Amino acid sequence: MQCETGEIRLLENETEMINALAHGFEPLPIELQHAAKVKLNGNKSAFVSKSSGGKLSKFARKRRQEARRVAKQARRRNR
Repeated sequence: MQCETGEIRLLENETEMINALAHGFEPLPIELQHAAKVKLNGNKSAFVSKSSGGKLSKFARKRRQEARRVAKQARRRNR
């Protein structure tokens, strides 16, 4: 899942996974993989709403907040 855009992709082989990780995708935890399969509904790719209250949206929101916190600390250190 790419948390910045909310995109979920079905990765079938190792090459696809390596390419996706290089482009900012993160593997989903095991407890969220079922929800991702339901959202994909047989498609290769799908988008999750950034503002809904679902499990996948909450996961993406938490990751975005963590990235903003790390960036804020880095800016503070580099002054």
